[in-house]
Amino acid sequence: MKVLIFNTFENEGGASKATIRIHKALIKENIDSKVVVMFKKGKDPTIIGLDSNLIKKLLNKIRLQIDFLPLRLYRKRKNTVFTVSWLGANIKKLIRKVNPDLCFLTCISAGFIRIEDIALIKQPIIWRLSDSWPFTGGCHVPGDCTNYIIKCGNCHILRSNKENDLSRINWNRKRKAWSKLNMTIVCPSNWMADCARKSSLLADKKIVVIPNAIEVTLFKPQEKLIARRKFNFQQEKLLIMFGASNSNSDPNKGMHLLIPAIKNFSKTKMGSNAELIIFGADQPKDSPDFGIKVNYMGKILNEAILASLYAAVDIFIAPSLQDNSANTVLEALSCGTPCIAFNTSGMPDLIKHKENGYLAQSFDIFDLEQGIIWLLEDTDRLCNLGKKARESVILNNSSEIVAKKYVNLFNELTNLN
Repeated sequence: MKVLIFNTFENEGGASKATIRIHKALIKENIDSKVVVMFKKGKDPTIIGLDSNLIKKLLNKIRLQIDFLPLRLYRKRKNTVFTVSWLGANIKKLIRKVNPDLCFLTCISAGFIRIEDIALIKQPIIWRLSDSWPFTGGCHVPGDCTNYIIKCGNCHILRSNKENDLSRINWNRKRKAWSKLNMTIVCPSNWMADCARKSSLLADKKIVVIPNAIEVTLFKPQEKLIARRKFNFQQEKLLIMFGASNSNSDPNKGMHLLIPAIKNFSKTKMGSNAELIIFGADQPKDSPDFGIKVNYMGKILNEAILASLYAAVDIFIAPSLQDNSANTVLEALSCGTPCIAFNTSGMPDLIKHKENGYLAQSFDIFDLEQGIIWLLEDTDRLCNLGKKARESVILNNSSEIVAKKYVNLFNELTNLN
């Protein structure tokens, strides 16, 4: 079976990481899988870049910039991702050349695939929702907004007070293009599936839940003392870790909630012996005061090094406001590291309260601090939580299990079983 997967980037952000993991898992299941990206970075022959020469690379960058031009009409818009996809690469020729049995969409906005061009795909389509963009008027993280249930407009992210704003225009384009599309929606979390079922754009589509995949032989528990030596961490310290792409600049990552929670914890007896590890961002010029020592690790692209980092720490915190299915949480749990997050969006699919981590009341700084204390105050309990964390990932998220779920879905949609 031939499957052609589309994702804007090869190795940038959580969506691309999740996509490549699925792709590699499918290959192990003898699926002829190829990934098409607008910007190729590596040398993997199964990943096709639409920037194979200097001219194409330049055109892609120009198209990416032009695609964001309509947002300049909304100069007071919020600092969160909003994409229009009114331009796109010519994917029709590539699809004809590869002639796949099925097209698999993931994150395809930002000048990669034009909204209207999706309707031109003749093969059955699976669209894995890495975020909310496929059922909104342009935002990727809608927050508390539920306009997508009926129709977008008066967009709070654009800070628009007009019904027929850019979000309404995009919503209408999607409705027209996708109304009769042969498309199956795959959601990595039950929360995202519920949102899609409520949405006006996807409610009539088949919607299934298949969790994110992870290579459990790579992300695995390691001897903590040895792991700490790799990074020159002090053995006797309590190590708390936080990590995310653009963690300093993206308000959805929850840094503004993490800072006071850690600062309050620093005033406790345990806090005086704790350090914070942050990866995914370099130390900012105006470093926030957490009350404890902070070790900034920068971006870590080598997954073996990242796995050792998870194994070296005691707990991982993901204070996101809205997260579909956090790769970081999945990675930490797979390494046997208990996690703390708010009891919101897709987090309850991964973290079971007081079984493999702690789910704090949504956006409650005090409860976030209490979760840190509860996890760290009992060494034996922390160890047992780590074992449960590892078990939960092996049972639900190992690459083999997730790949088989996709293969079953592929066979169902193409009648090739």
